Amino acid sequence: MTDSAYHKNAVKPFVILSSQRSGSTFVRIWLNHHSEIHSYGEVFLRHYESADGFKAYCARDFASRWLFRIGHSRLVRGLRLGIFPKSLVGAYLNELLYGENYPAPWTDVGNKVNDTQARKKKSVIGLKLMYNTIRQYPALEKWIFEQNPNVIHLTRENLLRKYVSMVRLNITRVAHIKAESSMKKKVNIDVKNFIEFADSHTATVAMYRDRLLQVSPYLELSYEEFFADTGAAKDNILDFLELGNQEMPFPEMKKIGSNDLSDDIENWDEVCNALVDTNYEKFLDARELPH
Repeated sequence: MTDSAYHKNAVKPFVILSSQRSGSTFVRIWLNHHSEIHSYGEVFLRHYESADGFKAYCARDFASRWLFRIGHSRLVRGLRLGIFPKSLVGAYLNELLYGENYPAPWTDVGNKVNDTQARKKKSVIGLKLMYNTIRQYPALEKWIFEQNPNVIHLTRENLLRKYVSMVRLNITRVAHIKAESSMKKKVNIDVKNFIEFADSHTATVAMYRDRLLQVSPYLELSYEEFFADTGAAKDNILDFLELGNQEMPFPEMKKIGSNDLSDDIENWDEVCNALVDTNYEKFLDARELPH
């Protein structure tokens, strides 16, 4: 048996499936503090310049480089054509997860580009995938259904908090801050747009839950559950990945939003009046634990 074949047999792949503003970056970086885990980020993003990304992989030859540029053009993305072939995506994932000399993932929110130092051998290697990434790369969904990696489905129960965070990100272009940093900004919420988002997002989460339960080892965990009891969440995740417990410090990241939603929403009274007696009234009274 070759060394690469041994390494493939020795690795247990996993996927963190999530959507933006659901705590997936925090969880991914935190998992990298376990001695047996390599957890990669959003390696399929068109602006992801790190050496472990799909863009860097495609840059190795002209045809793949050309395909990457066309596939991420505004026209193709707008039409959601999904032109990346299963063979290219599968070859990249095979090297990402099992390649002996592949670059290690970046392990801090401040990093933008990692070096090309080969990673250490670890028994559990995975990556983070967003719903919108899978829509752009249909081959990813086929890969999940065929390879059956362990899937950690990270959701967020309070969709109003999630929506506020998304609106703030669109304004500030700041996704994460360090613990010593500070940034608070109230946002105005278009209630009609929020309700449309909440209905669509709820359906998307349910779709992936129903489909993945049929084919993959599956663990669902919400943002709220994780931070309400980090000890229990840690036990559940490590048991799911069949790993022993060990000290895993949290990343030095700070939640941007306030613990009270009224401190984050400019038109708070309008939002409250619109959501009372709807399915989303429950989000108005929610208080979030600081972390």
